[in-house]
This record gives sequence, structure tokens and C-alpha cells, in this order.
Amino acid sequence: MDSQQAKRILTLYRPGGVDDADPQVAEALAQAQRDPELGRWLEQDRAIEEAIQRKFRDIPVPAGLKQRIVADRTAISPLAWWRQPAWLAATAAVVILLIAGGFWYRSQGGDDFASYRKQMVRFVAKPYKLDFRANDLAQIQRTVAGMGWPSDYVVPKPLQTVALEGGCALKWRDHKVTLICWSYYYNYWLFVVERSAIPDPPADGGPPLLKRFGKITTASWTSGDSVYIVAAIGDEQLVRTLL
Repeated sequence: MDSQQAKRILTLYRPGGVDDADPQVAEALAQAQRDPELGRWLEQDRAIEEAIQRKFRDIPVPAGLKQRIVADRTAISPLAWWRQPAWLAATAAVVILLIAGGFWYRSQGGDDFASYRKQMVRFVAKPYKLDFRANDLAQIQRTVAGMGWPSDYVVPKPLQTVALEGGCALKWRDHKVTLICWSYYYNYWLFVVERSAIPDPPADGGPPLLKRFGKITTASWTSGDSVYIVAAIGDEQLVRTLL
């Protein structure tokens, strides 16, 4: 079973039910453990499902609702059931949840460079797992090249001497992103994506674009066929020393 097949199965999977005994579900869950990208998607999907379930549980049930439904069921025409107050409240709650879900997805941003940069910062701003460990830049380059991720990049010279931790093979809008992670002591990151993945990349050869997101500051630029982002916990002065 590949990751695409596993994702189709896990889209319908709900933990704690009869699905847990399904061999295909077990195989799909095992694939999610092997594939970091699929694992992250599953974790996010479960979080959304749990949030929706919590919202449904928080909807108050009107007093005497069951009795009114039983008493009125013979008096309600098939075409008029939706006009009853109880059903209106339930329907409104569902509509609100669907709208909220749409806003949640839209809050993940569009497909422009600003959205890409924001998503990359969000990824490293919270705990994450390395897809591979390495203490040598050449080793990382060989690893991502073997995986089919962007490997034709140049690491800024100041970062070439900093102790490495490893990296991650990310995806953004189905585009592959190589993430190089330096020692957790330093909290430095480098993101590389193909220029064709970004509709409005920074100008090629232009000065790095600096942008701060809370404690994390980024510097972004385009060189050749790649778009780069260096991110670090610190201010603009620190980030400039890494370029």
C-alpha cells in the first residue's frame, strides 16, 4: 500500500470504532508511521475532526426537544420539517461549523510567496520531528537528492560551519520543500523550494527580504531556480549575520 492509497482509507477512518479492526486501516496507519508527510496530514486531520466533534458536543439541546418531536411528528408535513425551531437551530449549527471549517482552511493561506513563508515559519515554530539526521551538509544534499527533493542549492557561507541536526522533506501545495535544520542550540533553518512553485518569488538577484514573525525572523531571496528562506529565533541583525 502506498501513501496515496493509505490517505484515501484514512480520510474515512475514525478512531475508537469498528474501523480499528479493519486490516486495511491497520496497514494504512502503519504507512502513516513510515511516511512523515502522511503522518503529519493524519495528525492534522484528526485535530480538525476532534474540534468539530467538540463543537457539536457544545451545542445545547433545547429542553423538551424529544417530547416536542414525538408530539409533533404527525402534524409536520414532509416539506415543512425544516421550518421547526429545533431543526433550524441544528441546521444553523451545522452551517456555522461548515463555514468555520472553510475559514480554517482559508486561514492556511493562498499560493503566493507570503503564504508559503508564513506556513514554513509555522512549521518550525512548534515541535516537529526530523525526517533524517545528519551532521554534514554534503550528506544532507545526498539524502534529499535520493528522495527526489530539492538538492541543487547553495547554503550561505556563515551557516556552513554551524553544527547540523538534520532536515525534513516537506510539501507545500504539492511542491517539495527541503528543510535544513541546524542545532537546536542555534535554532536556525533553511528552506529551499523550486522557483516554479512560487507565483511571485522575490526578485532574482535582489536583496534578501526581511520579515519578522514573533520571535522568528526570516530572510528570503531567489537565486537561479531556487527560492530560499533563512529563519532564526532572533532579530534582523542576527539573521543578517547568517547570510
